[in-house]
Amino acid sequence: MTRDEIIEWAISKGWTQDKYGNLRKEWKGNQYRLKFGVRVLRCEVRVKLSDKLVWVRLSSGRYSCLIAKDGKIYGMIAKL
Repeated sequence: MTRDEIIEWAISKGWTQDKYGNLRKEWKGNQYRLKFGVRVLRCEVRVKLSDKLVWVRLSSGRYSCLIAKDGKIYGMIAKL
């Protein structure tokens, strides 16, 4: 998939674009972000760590390996 295809897919699923070009969505009380790199898409969640809010990577994948199917993006690898 290309970056534009991911943006089009995500907006159709209720994600909104922030001022940096990344996509955000609130779900079950948590904030999620799809962050675009040069070659990689990262899925992150915002969590409170001590007294700060930080973004923690949940998974990532190269654009060339991503596929949108059945309302989901496949090809992301979870961070262990």
